[in-house]
Amino acid sequence: MRVLLLLVLLIPLSMASQLTEATVAVDTVGTGENWHSPRKATIMSAVLPGLGQAYNKKYWKIPVVYAAMGVTTYFVVDNHRQFKYYKENLIAALDTDTTTINVTPYTSSQLNTLQDTYRRWRDLSVIILSVEYILNIIDANVDAHLYHFDVSDDLSMCIQPYIHPAFGTKAGLTLSFTF
Repeated sequence: MRVLLLLVLLIPLSMASQLTEATVAVDTVGTGENWHSPRKATIMSAVLPGLGQAYNKKYWKIPVVYAAMGVTTYFVVDNHRQFKYYKENLIAALDTDTTTINVTPYTSSQLNTLQDTYRRWRDLSVIILSVEYILNIIDANVDAHLYHFDVSDDLSMCIQPYIHPAFGTKAGLTLSFTF
């Protein structure tokens, strides 16, 4: 008798879970008008930085992406220019050719230090530019995944004191979310 009662209770529950899974599968097929592709946003952002943000309709992020990448590109170019300048003057200071002159007031050891400094700064700027490019792609992907995320005003949280009768005078807090 208990086995029969257990089967009567478990069969509708298992059918309900299958129905929920089927409903979720139908919703995520991607044929509907509301479907938003994270893959497409990622590829678009990889091809042209900011294009994935435009696809996600996050237009305010496009100037941020280009400002960050533009400033870093400026530092890459400027540091490379300074590196070449000090490298050429170091070569001029160390060679025996009289037609080339060191036009800076620095000695060869100072020029070597300046050359190494600007090389490190250039390399660091290239690394930062690469990280910005990758973050641009990740941002487009995450925004596409969260495109239909509900952030309505219906979300609420309630914290209340609670005393459990089984534990005597032990007190605690209850946390409940309402969707």
